[in-house]
Amino acid sequence: MIAAATKPANLARIGEAIRTLRQQRGLTLKDVASAAGLSVGFLSLVERGLASLSLLSVYAIADALSIPASYFLGGEDTNYKIFRASQHTTSAKAGDAGINRLSMEVPNQTINFTSLVLPAKYDSGTISHEGEKVIFVVSGHVEVQAGEESFKLGPTDAMHFRATLSHRLRNAGKTMAVILCGSSIHLAGPFS
Repeated sequence: MIAAATKPANLARIGEAIRTLRQQRGLTLKDVASAAGLSVGFLSLVERGLASLSLLSVYAIADALSIPASYFLGGEDTNYKIFRASQHTTSAKAGDAGINRLSMEVPNQTINFTSLVLPAKYDSGTISHEGEKVIFVVSGHVEVQAGEESFKLGPTDAMHFRATLSHRLRNAGKTMAVILCGSSIHLAGPFS
């Protein structure tokens, strides 16, 4: 398996995967290089498929991007991945909103799934992007504005819409709200 990772086509694939994950997380070359103990120049060469990685570097980059090294090395190719409760961590904060990633990084991933814990008066601000979005309210009450329309959702309500519409999410209640958010594009933001 290690020999396969040194072939030019695999070098380019690994480099593209590193760049994609880095950009999706809003990280710079310097951020990842520093966290992995590598130089910015070397990481840039790797991302462009112009330099090969040692196994230690693969693990260091994977750690810096918070994914298993098997993601780059081919790992298990199964039809499913299990993400145990012990693996859920609050991976980001947006203001006071807690964001827990529920979907794992898998090759050719087409959906991103997160849970969001929204304090009272939380407001995501207006965003839009490619793809689709599904929101499911676990607890509390939220208001979703999609385009010119606004919708109030309560526990077990769901909404599916094209994310190209400008949209925003507000906690419409006086207490914390918890939602599940599925998106057909992987972005770094809380309600992305």
